[in-house]
Amino acid sequence: GRETDYISIFNEDNYFRLPPGDGVKVIIVNSHSSEKVAGDIAVAEISDDLLRLLQSRGISAYLDDTEYDAEGTIGAYKRMSDNVARLKNIYKEAVVVIDLHDSDSGAPFTFTVGTSDNFAWQENLRFACAIYKLMDNHNAAFRMLPTSLGQDNGLLNINIGIGGSEGTAIEGREMLSSFSACLQRYSPNLSEKLSEIAFALTFSLVSNV
Repeated sequence: GRETDYISIFNEDNYFRLPPGDGVKVIIVNSHSSEKVAGDIAVAEISDDLLRLLQSRGISAYLDDTEYDAEGTIGAYKRMSDNVARLKNIYKEAVVVIDLHDSDSGAPFTFTVGTSDNFAWQENLRFACAIYKLMDNHNAAFRMLPTSLGQDNGLLNINIGIGGSEGTAIEGREMLSSFSACLQRYSPNLSEKLSEIAFALTFSLVSNV
């Protein structure tokens, strides 16, 4: 079943490496830019933080400041996905799309992967698993939702939620630094590390977003 597929992929020796080259490798978006973290921090502000962190590590990134939910939240993911397809033709070396959100999981940092049957989500999940394992942070949550989340654009996609309360928002923003560092790392074999670490992994199977 689907949950068996999730666990099988998570238990693989997942690894990730950004390809060489000076072109834009990461596209940062806010499919729901009206969201606020801890009640008053705009997700766009957190996206600015991530852009600076990536650039400080020599990772070329592009921040898309389009307000996809200006017309309402319904259809925001679709509008975002359509524009990412356009951006992919402009930034031809781009491989990763990061969609930043306010977290609704209660954790300071949440990875969410869409697993709709309408597209090949498995590579997105492998990418998310690789970064999650490298971060090695028990305060990070990980979940899959049976919808596309706008992640059906042909690039590696991850949806990141930053903690919604004041305390977890601070920790979540600090964890962005760890996340950006992991985009630089290359780990061809994580099996030994996995045998030593007990990950607090929760698969949230939700029928609605």
